[in-house]
Amino acid sequence: MDDPDVEVTLGTWADVGAAHEHALVVLAMGIPCEVTEDPELLGFSVAVERKHAEAVLMEWQLYDEEARATAHPKPVLENRMQPLHLDVAGVWLFALLVVFFRQGRDPTLTERFCNSSTAMMLRGEWWRPFTSLFLHRDADHLLGNALLGGVFCVLVAQVAGAMRGWTLILACGTIANALNAALRMPDEFRSLGASTATFAALGILVGHATRRAWMIRSFQGFRMLFAPLIAGGIMLGWFGGGTSTGNTDVVGHALGWLVGLLAGVFLTHPIKDTPSYS
Repeated sequence: MDDPDVEVTLGTWADVGAAHEHALVVLAMGIPCEVTEDPELLGFSVAVERKHAEAVLMEWQLYDEEARATAHPKPVLENRMQPLHLDVAGVWLFALLVVFFRQGRDPTLTERFCNSSTAMMLRGEWWRPFTSLFLHRDADHLLGNALLGGVFCVLVAQVAGAMRGWTLILACGTIANALNAALRMPDEFRSLGASTATFAALGILVGHATRRAWMIRSFQGFRMLFAPLIAGGIMLGWFGGGTSTGNTDVVGHALGWLVGLLAGVFLTHPIKDTPSYS
């Protein structure tokens, strides 16, 4: 008569991971088991006591059937990066410098083209949310936006392409400025600077990374979020946290980031995310 406490080998797999996976099923049943390498069969075996063999085999059958029913191929996203397009970034920086020097020569330029809640909503001057992106109050304001904003804008162009990337940045910055002005009504509110577009660029990067992580259905993909989120925290502390003079437009920064995030999720993928299956 067979001894029910003697261990018997129930299955052998070429992959040690598959053997451990089936061993976990056994352990989940509260039954001890042993995984050993089988040189003769060139694989890894799982052994249990004979008295548990029938129950384990039935549980494995159910487990394998469920695994086959729920198995889906995971998309592998190609990560073909576009060139940096520094020439386009150079044009943007040149435009900021030209406008800044024009502000010095014509003091009325700032008043006529800055973002203004009453001018936009009551007088229909809808160009202001866009033109205000190119205006700055002083050299430090311009330098900060040009350096940090330039980095994030170049990265957006790299993942989305030059035309799509820069169009999204300027469009998101403009939309955020318009929303900011509309939300301030009926109070008079004015703002200027490229920082709204800078935060929009950061949001686009985060949104793009989020969408890629979602497409591969893997939490490992969310590692792509760490760099822009950390950078966003640094920028929020530097630009978005407010100053003693109260000149920082925290709401504008937040709106720029949010609009950019949505654009990154829904509008960047046609350029970069080409799914294939393995």
